[in-house]
This record gives sequence, C-alpha cells and structure tokens, in this order.
Amino acid sequence: METQLLRTSNCISEQIEKFGNMIYRLGILYLKNEQDTQDMFQEVFLRLFEKQPVFESEEHEKAWLITVASNYCKNFLHTAWYRKTVPLDQLTGAIQNETDVETITVLLELPIKYRQVLYLHYYEGYSTEEIANLLHIKPATVRTQLKRGRELLKTKLIGDMKHEESFQRV
Repeated sequence: METQLLRTSNCISEQIEKFGNMIYRLGILYLKNEQDTQDMFQEVFLRLFEKQPVFESEEHEKAWLITVASNYCKNFLHTAWYRKTVPLDQLTGAIQNETDVETITVLLELPIKYRQVLYLHYYEGYSTEEIANLLHIKPATVRTQLKRGRELLKTKLIGDMKHEESFQRV
C-alpha cells in the first residue's frame, strides 16, 4: 500500500513537472489572479491523483488536464467568490518580456471564447481540429473565433500603441 502511494506520488510529481507551466498559464488567462490560479492548479493535480485515469498517449493526458483546468475555471467564474480585479504585477511573474506583458494584458481583456482559442492555438500549439475536440465545438467555429480574436487583439494593440505615441509627443 505504501509503495503504491509512493509510486503514484512520484507519477504526479512527474506530471506537474511536465504540464505544470501550461496549467498555470491557462489558469492565469482564465482567472486573472495568482491565488485563484494556485487553487485551481492544486485541484487539477489532486483530481489526477484521485482518479488516476489511464491515458492512451501524452497528448490525451495533456487534453484531459486542459479540460479539467478549463472546467474548474469556468465553474469558479460562476461562483460568488469571483472578483474581476487583477493586479498586473501578479501577471508579470509568468510572462517573460515587456512585449509579452502587453500582449497578455490585452489578451486578458478579450471575451473568454476568443481568449481560450488564442491561448490554445498560439501558446500551446494546438491545431483548430484539436481545439475543436477539446472544447466540443466545430472546427469552423474555432477558425472564426481565432480570426475574430486576432482582429480584436490587433485592434486593441494598435490602439494602445497610438495612445502611447500621443503621450510621447506631448
């Protein structure tokens, strides 16, 4: 019994090492709060530990973790505990450079349906077909959301740059 628990504990440590950053970034994108993201992170890997599902492949495991994390975040966002404020300094720890900070900040302002597909496509490298399977929507819907999300992101980023230029001229 103790050996089984130790082996399972080591497996969870390996999964956290392998998929932890991805799950954490997904949580930040959804929840916009480091503490809530840490709670989600623990809950996702606790569910992995409790359920111990058998996966066909590493991609299947990754998809399962993304689904569990997404569902947790969606459920959390519907609770009374959800607060719509994000201290920007909490986001910078998960982001490497200034351009990323600006892009992520604008990405966080987008509606969740665009934010989610943009994240999965550009940050996790999923194809539109894979995203459609993960989110249980049609591939055409994913492509439409990607297109509209990119347009919104571009509009907001260009608007921010023009706003900064007008301040620099003064």
